Amino acid sequence: MTSATGGPPAEARVAIVGGGMAGCSLAHHCARLGCTDVVLLERDQLTSGATWHAAGLCTQFNWDPGITEILLRSTAVYRDLEDAAASGIGWRPVGSLRLAAEPAQLAEFEAVLERGRGQGLQGTLLDRDATQALWPWLEADGVVGSAHIPGEGYVDPARAAGALAAAAREAGVRVWTGVEAQGVTAAPDGRWRVATERGTVTAETVVMAAGAWSGGLASQLGLRLPVVGMEHQHGLTAAVAELGRSATELPVLRDPQASFYIRQDQAGFLCGPFEDDPVTVGESEIAHSGPFQLRRPDPERLARGLAAACRRIPVLDRAGIRSVVAGVDGYTPDGLPLVGELPQAPGVVWCTAFSLFGIAFGAGVGALLAERLVGGIEPPVLAALAADRFGRDLPADVELAARARRTYAAEYRPPAGRPVGRRAGTAVVRAGDDDTG
Repeated sequence: MTSATGGPPAEARVAIVGGGMAGCSLAHHCARLGCTDVVLLERDQLTSGATWHAAGLCTQFNWDPGITEILLRSTAVYRDLEDAAASGIGWRPVGSLRLAAEPAQLAEFEAVLERGRGQGLQGTLLDRDATQALWPWLEADGVVGSAHIPGEGYVDPARAAGALAAAAREAGVRVWTGVEAQGVTAAPDGRWRVATERGTVTAETVVMAAGAWSGGLASQLGLRLPVVGMEHQHGLTAAVAELGRSATELPVLRDPQASFYIRQDQAGFLCGPFEDDPVTVGESEIAHSGPFQLRRPDPERLARGLAAACRRIPVLDRAGIRSVVAGVDGYTPDGLPLVGELPQAPGVVWCTAFSLFGIAFGAGVGALLAERLVGGIEPPVLAALAADRFGRDLPADVELAARARRTYAAEYRPPAGRPVGRRAGTAVVRAGDDDTG
């Protein structure tokens, strides 16, 4: 909360800059581990950066088992919050389907599922008919099957982050909204000072969780982050009468070939593509953007990106897009967030650049980072997200942008050196089998 005359505390053990999903999760989990000497500073309202307009998808599937562990942690946080919050957080464990266009791809999915089962990842391969039984709107020509992950789903980002912040505040964490961090400087005693228009907070550790705005704060420290502002659009369709009458909500569907995701949104669909020609946004434009601000939609570009999706799901074309959300997030060259310190500024911890996956990653990263900051435990899985993994000598902005755009366009494709699974066959569930629900 904030007040007309007061200001944030002069000192704290941990100061968190940014009230999105990751920042709120970190505050909550610090408190759960017994550290409430924490202040969270948000320049406007919680989630007013990129969190509020996110599609809310929560995947658990990833080619890297360490990343899978983080994603599983996030969904566990949301599941627990849904049970604990009086009115819930909009957690919808509807499951997911990831389409395969050839047997080799289905075998790759099985390799991921086999490796993840030891971590608690539950999933099954479905053949084409079983896939279509779960998603009857699907035009299944060219589909050989899918990976069905029942524990995935989506969440209401604003409600989830708000619940995390409320629990943190109730435990004693000081949550200040309407307080903008204007700069971070080193204090003589080795701590860090966060200057705001309401006073200065001195903290042992400052966590930069300001999303796409983190680059501007980094520059004040003489640092440059490997982060590119990336625009992403998703569209909401008009209501589909038959969908509104269904008693069962559809699983989230991802198509790596057509490069799009789609989920049910009440009686319509929410659908977003990872197009081949993404738009990057300059740091100066981001710096001057206000809270809850979106970019001007480009319906023509969205239509091009969704052309393959309309062929795969013809009802999209018939229903039509009634509204478009065009938001910006910080995107890294490899599409993974930055978590940890840079050698030039020990004590300043970056928890940013979630590359459009702040909901899937944010809750889990916040929980794991709290273990490090409060308990002194270094979760090994955070090594893949190390803030210094790109080295000190970063390439020019144009090269960073080119690499980020390539990664964005290939979002659902496996990375180089992808796992090779056994031939999919006996493990594939067919239509009519009991475990396709």
